[in-house]
Amino acid sequence: MANMSNESLYKILREGEVVAYHHIIRALVMRNGPNLEGISAEMLRDVRELLHIPEDRHEAEMKAALLSPDVLAAVSTPSIRKRAHPDYDITMAHDSDSTEDDDRPPVKRTRIA
Repeated sequence: MANMSNESLYKILREGEVVAYHHIIRALVMRNGPNLEGISAEMLRDVRELLHIPEDRHEAEMKAALLSPDVLAAVSTPSIRKRAHPDYDITMAHDSDSTEDDDRPPVKRTRIA
């Protein structure tokens, strides 16, 4: 890497920034739905500013997220959008759309040190 030009290094950095922004938008839309508000919208604005993401790129990333089958599936699955705790084990989430068990606490993962 020491022999790489500044332009090559900049391209690698920029690609990483854009990919990171892409994944952040997907995660936020999966978690909160298409209308980002409050802390999610504020965080996304801060990340946009930090990574120098222009408005047209932001709009393209939002559109891509909203058209993604994976994102749409997550948005329409209450047990995924409901996740509120960092230790919630998504693999243990119930598949039912019924709400009879929706008040149960999140499942804790066992952490191995």
